[in-house]
Amino acid sequence: MSRLLVCPPDYFQIDYEINPWMRRTNAVDPARAVGQWHALMDVLVHDVGAGIEQIRPVQGLPDMVFTANAGVVVGRRALVS
Repeated sequence: MSRLLVCPPDYFQIDYEINPWMRRTNAVDPARAVGQWHALMDVLVHDVGAGIEQIRPVQGLPDMVFTANAGVVVGRRALVS
């Protein structure tokens, strides 16, 4: 793992339900989410050695914390999910 695109969970919340596991009643604890995110970043940078590319979160877009169109690039080849 060399570089990862990440987005802090500043505005993460469950605004809608699109599957059985997503319940609006399962409210996000913002302070806990931010703490967990920082702990994960610490492990990725210091223990795994990953480079972090961070994008700024945008209010009103709570799903930015999730990767869309993820892929792995090795040399001149890309494998998309």
